[in-house]
Amino acid sequence: MNSIGFAGDNQGFVLAIMNNLAGPGGSTQGKVAVSQVARDLLD
Repeated sequence: MNSIGFAGDNQGFVLAIMNNLAGPGGSTQGKVAVSQVARDLLD
């Protein structure tokens, strides 16, 4: 999983997360994993 984010003073933020689906699991597990990482990064 790779992530990058940008934020600035008085600005919103941009967060991009990429999940490799080549391993075990499918898109549903990928969506859950990405959502959990985003939540952890933004808390």
